[in-house]
Amino acid sequence: MKLRQIFAAAAVCALPACTFFEEPLSDIGSLPPPPSDSIPVPAAPPPLPSPSQNKETATAQTSAEGSYFIVSSIFEVPENVANLSFVHFTERSKRRESAVCEALLNTHPITRPADVPATASNLIIWPITEGTSADNCRDMVEAHEPLDISSQTAATVNSDGPYLLSRNSPQQKQMIYDLSAVSTGSLSGALDEWRQVLVGGEQNWPPVVKAQ
Repeated sequence: MKLRQIFAAAAVCALPACTFFEEPLSDIGSLPPPPSDSIPVPAAPPPLPSPSQNKETATAQTSAEGSYFIVSSIFEVPENVANLSFVHFTERSKRRESAVCEALLNTHPITRPADVPATASNLIIWPITEGTSADNCRDMVEAHEPLDISSQTAATVNSDGPYLLSRNSPQQKQMIYDLSAVSTGSLSGALDEWRQVLVGGEQNWPPVVKAQ
């Protein structure tokens, strides 16, 4: 496991007791002190796009419930979004991963990380290998980069998947949404149910949900 991957993933969590991505501190040496637990003040909203940008970004900015879908390495994940949800597979299956990808794209067009506004409340991340890019399901499946998860999370994330690993750092809340038992034809409905739980408030998140 690469030190850089572990450190960057821990930084994404921004919590002293992160349980999704980090390994014990003794495994990765000395790290800087964890950031303050205080809720950061959102940055000012970005300027309105020029007419030439409207066509490119208009669809992405209409994502329901302030949710955006990005395809990027963990090093490019914006830091100003409270709720982060990573698509994670424990068993690789191109057919299954493609079906999940298509179901996500049906409701969330891809947004570039740099175009995610400061007002975004939920960010769905399809993690890919650093230095690669993808904007269609075939390339997204090929470039998918499994997350480095802790042993605590691995004990729960032990079926075929896919999983949606959601985390709200300011409130120190997390949710593992298990889609292992969901048939391919029911993925869109299961994702709709997940979004309802997600936007219902992190204080109401159950630790683990096994979708049917």
